[in-house]
Amino acid sequence: MVLAVMNKLLLFIFSIILLLFSSVLKAENEFPMDTGITYGKLDNGFTYYIRENEKPEDKVYIKLVIKAGSIMEEENQLGLAHLLEHMAFNGSKNYPKNALDKFMSSIGLDIGSHYNAWTGHLETVYEYEIPSDNPENIATTIKILADISNNLTLEDEAFERERKIVEEEWRSDLGATKRYLDELLPYLYKGSRLLERKTIGDIEVIRNFKYEDARDYYRKWYQPNLMGLFVIGDVDVLSLIHISEPTRPERIS
Repeated sequence: MVLAVMNKLLLFIFSIILLLFSSVLKAENEFPMDTGITYGKLDNGFTYYIRENEKPEDKVYIKLVIKAGSIMEEENQLGLAHLLEHMAFNGSKNYPKNALDKFMSSIGLDIGSHYNAWTGHLETVYEYEIPSDNPENIATTIKILADISNNLTLEDEAFERERKIVEEEWRSDLGATKRYLDELLPYLYKGSRLLERKTIGDIEVIRNFKYEDARDYYRKWYQPNLMGLFVIGDVDVLSLIHISEPTRPERIS
């Protein structure tokens, strides 16, 4: 329990440091981009960063970062940024129902260990560690992320399942750690909207939100100009560029 509290405390302190630095950092003080990174920006604003790294062999780390989190929620959406992250594993246009999990399982991967997602105040992140011995694994993973960014089905019954799961997460977070954070956060986030936009959200919203409230958040914030794809590992850079561009997110309005 003590370790868990310390880990959460360090995470919050680190978040505050990042926020402070991001507010005062000027362009002339930014670090130059690593010359080993292949960077691209599409016409719709979607960016990608590819870094070839031979060690460890036959592995590639793929991450989709969306610059939208709980701080963007309206009052009727408190907690829905996080719940939408759950919904990404419940089906999309090209990977319906549990097709995503089936594919990952077919190449020997487990959720939590090799692929997962998380939501913060300022971002939502989907991350995958994929074996790169078969290029098709990488191509499929990028296509899955493209679907998450633009083609989630967001079905009613899936919302009901995730509503219950998120409520259980909220319950499991009760206890000494929550009481400690309830005392700490008003000092760390004093005067900030962050204090009003906890990632787990409001339990009454989670229990009673309308499906369209979550869909509205998805349509508004899952936009290509707010997204970046990061690929690092034992990969061929040129082949990845050809994979990434045809699967780019297209939503603008």
